[in-house]
Amino acid sequence: FVFILACLTDLFDGYLAHKNNETSALGAALDPVADKLFSIWILYALAAPTWLILLMISRDLWVTTLRTLWKSDVATSVIAKWKTALLFVFVLATILLRMYAPEVTPWNVSAWHYINFTTIMTVLVIYTGTHYTFLTFRK
Repeated sequence: FVFILACLTDLFDGYLAHKNNETSALGAALDPVADKLFSIWILYALAAPTWLILLMISRDLWVTTLRTLWKSDVATSVIAKWKTALLFVFVLATILLRMYAPEVTPWNVSAWHYINFTTIMTVLVIYTGTHYTFLTFRK
């Protein structure tokens, strides 16, 4: 329940900020950081592969470095937003599976969603990080 509430409040907060044109530099900087910390904590709690968590942290640190040192003003891409949405869907599916089918684990063949998720997330994390890099240095 807490996970769903956190996702909904994040969506609602972003919607209201953009609808009412009440965005700020601080909010733009802190919102992605809060999303990432939340995502990484959830992945860790659900026993996601360490390499995937480290890949996501590395990508986020790189993008933050680009934004800070190179003063990149590249907006978050639609694919990056889909990546975050996919992460939340995976987490919700994993929570529901663990509640209603505890015999399904990440190491169990029947947990196909887990394998698919790690593959798709790896591709999206690498793609969005590379895409952001190209857009930053293209200017």
